[in-house]
Amino acid sequence: MAKHTSYILLKIPLHSKEMDNIYAVGWDGVIRWRIQNRSEFESRHSQTPYVGMIVVNGHLKVFDFCGIRYWVNLENGHIIERDSDGRYW
Repeated sequence: MAKHTSYILLKIPLHSKEMDNIYAVGWDGVIRWRIQNRSEFESRHSQTPYVGMIVVNGHLKVFDFCGIRYWVNLENGHIIERDSDGRYW
């Protein structure tokens, strides 16, 4: 986890086409990264914004509106993998 960095989840208005709404911002106000676009990670994905996030064991776990979860690298905002634990589909 980067020192002196805040992870920001922006609330997205209804009907917005914005999907990549998580940022890392340094205490100096500089944007360090914006979360990787899901289409760069997987070809089939939900077209909904993120609605939640939590830091677990040095990685960022994010949740979209459909309940799909991803692990994200805290250093660069790249999606590491889709989290399927606890899912039966």
